[in-house]
Amino acid sequence: MSVFQAMWPVLDTTMSYEDLKAEAIQDLPHVARRHGAITVGEPRAYVRLGKDVPGAADATLVVVVESETATFGPPPVFEKPCDVQACARCGIERQVSRVTDFCTACRPFARADGWIEVAS
Repeated sequence: MSVFQAMWPVLDTTMSYEDLKAEAIQDLPHVARRHGAITVGEPRAYVRLGKDVPGAADATLVVVVESETATFGPPPVFEKPCDVQACARCGIERQVSRVTDFCTACRPFARADGWIEVAS
C-alpha cells in the first residue's frame, strides 16, 4: 500500500498541537482527492519544526499528516465498441449511425452528396 503525505504550515501558534493535528486530519481527504489519491485507514499526524521538513520554506512549525491510500489495479482495457466503425464517407473510425453508416460530422454532407448525385 502507498502512503500519502501532506504538510500544512502553522500560521496560528496559539492553537494547541492537538487542535492543529485535528484540523489537518479533517482537511486531509480534500487535499488527497485534489492529488488523485483516496486515503484509507487512520491518519497519523505530527507537528515538526519547519527546518526539519523539506519543502516547508520559511515555516517555523508544520503539521505533517500521513495516511495509507487505496491501491487499484491497472485500468481495464476495453475492446472497440461494436457501434464504432469507419464512416462510409470520411473513413475515420467514429460512432456511426446504424441507419446511414455515416458519422454525425459527415451526415449533412452525405445527404447533400446524395442529392447532387440524384439530381445530375
